[in-house]
Amino acid sequence: FKADQIPMIEKLTLLAVFLFSALVFAQKDTIRLRDDGVLVGEIKELKQSVLTFKTSYSKKDFQIKWHEITEIRSNRYFIVELDNGTRMSTTVNSVSNNPNKVDLFAGMNSFEEDIKNIIFLDPIGKNVFSRLSLAIDFGVTVTKANNLRQLTTNFSGNYAADKWSSSTYLNMVFSRQDGIDDVRRIDGNVDLIYFLPKEWFVAVEADYLGNDEQLLALRSTYKLGGGYFFVKTNEMYFGTGTGIAHTTESYTDNAPTKQSTEAYAGLGFNKYDIGDFSLMTNATYYY
Repeated sequence: FKADQIPMIEKLTLLAVFLFSALVFAQKDTIRLRDDGVLVGEIKELKQSVLTFKTSYSKKDFQIKWHEITEIRSNRYFIVELDNGTRMSTTVNSVSNNPNKVDLFAGMNSFEEDIKNIIFLDPIGKNVFSRLSLAIDFGVTVTKANNLRQLTTNFSGNYAADKWSSSTYLNMVFSRQDGIDDVRRIDGNVDLIYFLPKEWFVAVEADYLGNDEQLLALRSTYKLGGGYFFVKTNEMYFGTGTGIAHTTESYTDNAPTKQSTEAYAGLGFNKYDIGDFSLMTNATYYY
């Protein structure tokens, strides 16, 4: 057919479809594996030496060992962390003439880095809201036995920046049934971690818990501390942290409110690049 035979509205529709398709195609991520297999889709995250990759032809995301990837191409921005503690917002693309290197373009600066030195990838956008993720769900349980009625609510959020990250969650359970008192349980957490140079970090955290079954109106714990990662690679991490924690407890039976301030110190070890197994242990000591 000739172009002048297509109505103007159809031309505009075809143009919009073409531009949208081109945009979607341009946003696709591509990775190449050691066996020369190529996957096209969306990088979800790299964490603990495993890359999560989403494709349009699989219901489940692929879980790929990072050392199996030889090439990566993407036009999107990521928060990238290297094994020397450096964090930045950058694009990630393999160097054409050197598959073991990736080109990191952060703002006006561009440099090459060994692909094996990347230990964390988190896709983000260029604006504030693209770095924010939220999730919320509700659940209702109704059973005839004891006339049980239960409502559950879960909320979580996360914000990732170049030098810091923050997360929060809130879980609530309310239940009522014949023969026993109503039950209310609420627990929540807010934390913020600021990453310093050379594997140091500062952390602020608040924990909350209320549980009628424990006669606990509210337990609030506020922590301030810092720590250091002795080792943080694609094979393992080993770190330590210390700080102070202040706890306040109030009760539903009018018992006296309790308060305490304690120092704490902890160690954390996680070995995850050992096939299908991982080894993790954490120990925290409160004075």
